[in-house]
Amino acid sequence: MKNWLFIFMFILGGQHSQAVMTGEWIYIPVDYTFWMDAKELQTKNQFSDLMKFASAREAKYGIKTAKGAEAALFVAQTLKTQGFSALSFEIFKKIVTIHPGSMPALQSLLEINSMTDLANSDEEVLSRLISVANFTEYPKELESMISYYTALDNMRTGLTSWIRPAFEKIDPKSQWGHRIRYYQALEKIKNNDLESAKEIFKELVEDPTTGEKIKYKSSWNTARIFFEQKEYDKAEHIFYQLTFTGRDLGQSLLERAWIRYYKKDYSTALGMLELFKASYFNNSRNTEQDLLAMFIYRDLCHYPSVKQRLREFEGVYLSLINQIRNRKKVENNDLMLTQVLIHSPYKEKADVVQHLREERDRFTEQYGKKLEGILKVTFNESLAHEKTVKKTLQRLIPDLIEREEDRLLMGYDNLQLLDYASDLDELRIKQVVEKRSYASQKITNMEFDQLFWPAVGEFWWEEFKNYKVLIDDRCSTKKVEQ
Repeated sequence: MKNWLFIFMFILGGQHSQAVMTGEWIYIPVDYTFWMDAKELQTKNQFSDLMKFASAREAKYGIKTAKGAEAALFVAQTLKTQGFSALSFEIFKKIVTIHPGSMPALQSLLEINSMTDLANSDEEVLSRLISVANFTEYPKELESMISYYTALDNMRTGLTSWIRPAFEKIDPKSQWGHRIRYYQALEKIKNNDLESAKEIFKELVEDPTTGEKIKYKSSWNTARIFFEQKEYDKAEHIFYQLTFTGRDLGQSLLERAWIRYYKKDYSTALGMLELFKASYFNNSRNTEQDLLAMFIYRDLCHYPSVKQRLREFEGVYLSLINQIRNRKKVENNDLMLTQVLIHSPYKEKADVVQHLREERDRFTEQYGKKLEGILKVTFNESLAHEKTVKKTLQRLIPDLIEREEDRLLMGYDNLQLLDYASDLDELRIKQVVEKRSYASQKITNMEFDQLFWPAVGEFWWEEFKNYKVLIDDRCSTKKVEQ
């Protein structure tokens, strides 16, 4: 590999072409006039005009030409700047595929190299692109990324003797070096070496060069380790610092509810569990939420509420459970697919589908539905990408259905057993006074610092953190006979 430090001068009709510097590498524009006009629009933040200007040029020349590829590159850079990572990746990928080894292709790889929020499906594509690119020269900034995917490809193909030399070329401070450290921490957890894993996660979070995605995952896993070590305050402190979205929000909410349960803050725990009744969390519903709610009701001697929660669960799941018991096919049942995605390694693929849809909706809202040239092609390829991911999921999911069927049946058995145990407790109680450590928050006739408002059927996003179920401790006047 050579360190690309280009000082090229093209003499065309007495005119000298000028260069745009990227680190130690200099990109030479195909058309300097176009490039500077586009940069001027970018500097003025006139992104709508810039998009029309660059996409019109690409439509004129076509992405298969050098001028068209350069225009497409600028469109992709602009999309990336505005947060359309999936759409911009589609264009970068197309440029690399059509013009391997060219200036626009290498610049596209440099742009991809700086993206820290690539989805797994994008990385699979990127790995294939790099494995077939057959680089002879490339910018030094790409060495870590190319070495990372080369090492992974060698691992997949069993070329074990070539793995270490590739890994040794990866800069530890690059996002690719951080990924390796992150996977090492996961391996430590697998081997039950929680302290070593926690130390690696701490290094990644505190390193200013670590990408946000790795920091986010490292922090979340650290919170989980603290939970397992019964350091609930430390775990919850981390949860409050993180911002969750999509399926991650549902999973984190459940984990925080367990923390509150073990801290005996039953009102807040139940408030968190009530949020799962909001339609936003339909993709996060599972039996564990009902089990935790029933635990709390039983601990507080609210035995009718234990039974009511079981009935609510049956209202959602009993039809599916009966289908499973009758050995009917449930591959196309939305509720079963939700359970599979929650517990399977393919959850991120489902998140990719959601991310692609959200980006397209946001892009249409910003730029309209009338698209031309590379934007229209990219939009359609985004749809095709979504269909490909969905087909992949449909192919992989059947192998996981049986496991999830067993998990759902076992979960229902556990809920029924807990309901039965609660019935026995209720039959054995006698009225005595017993001092308990739990006490629900009381609502007086007038509160100067708080306003209590009942939630009936609607959930407001900004109020999520404040939801509580103000439940009393009926065990304070009851005691189970020994």
